[in-house]
This record gives sequence, structure tokens and C-alpha cells, in this order.
Amino acid sequence: MEKQMDHKLKHLLHQLKGKTFPDSMRHEFGRYGDEAFDLLLFLVKNEGSTEKEVSNALIIMLSMCGQPCTTRSQELFDLSKSMLSNQSIIVRSQAVKVFLGLISISIDSPTICKLNLADKKEINNVLVHANKLGFHKEMEEYLERWMKTYKDFLIE
Repeated sequence: MEKQMDHKLKHLLHQLKGKTFPDSMRHEFGRYGDEAFDLLLFLVKNEGSTEKEVSNALIIMLSMCGQPCTTRSQELFDLSKSMLSNQSIIVRSQAVKVFLGLISISIDSPTICKLNLADKKEINNVLVHANKLGFHKEMEEYLERWMKTYKDFLIE
């Protein structure tokens, strides 16, 4: 069973190279819980991974923090924050989506997603810096909408 699971996970990881992936893949990764999360984390941190693999892995990890890996939210938050200065606009754009998504979940559903959001000034500074580096147009619009929705969060 262990070998079969490794094969399935390898196949799922390989599929992350594609332009898009079916929503069912999120559920498949979720079935493997922390094991899959660890593999995705390794993939994101691996310099040999493509922009698309990293981008897809980040969004899958976000969905995994909602259910099978709720205790990994802070880890993904810190990772996505560090990736907001990534050279790749593709990676940066997905990182801001994950970063803001986790903050939103933490604000709206703190029992599901517990993050250390005490340093709002740092969060604001990171977002301002990342915004200067630039995102894809749709992520710029997402950031703008998010800032309007959660403006009270960033005000100290």
C-alpha cells in the first residue's frame, strides 16, 4: 500500500506541471494530509520546481489548510509571505492570493485558521513592497478588493 500511495502522490505532483488542474486534485492531495503537505512544501522550496508547479502547489496547500491540515496554516502563511518578493510574477501573484486568503480565513473563522497577525504594520509593509514588484492584473484587482473589504484590519 505504501508503494502504491507513493506512486499516486508522485503522479499528483507530476500533474502540477500543467497549466490547470481539476478541483478533484485538491481533494486527492487532501486525502494524504500532512504527507502530501510536506511534499508540496518541499516542491515549493525546491529551486528546480517550475513557476507553475509552485503556483499550483501553493493554492492546493491553501485548500488543505481548510480541512486536513488546519494546523499548518501558520507555516503556509509564513511561506507565502516570504514568496511575495519572489522574482516570478506568477509565483508572487499566487503567493499574494494565498497570503490574503489565509488572513481572510483567520479574521472570518479564527477557530479554523489561527494565525499570528499581531504585527499588522509588517503585514501592510510586506503587501506594499510586493505591490511595487507587481502582480498579474487579476491579482492586483483582488488585492484592491481585499484592501477595501479588510481595511479595518490594517488600521492600527
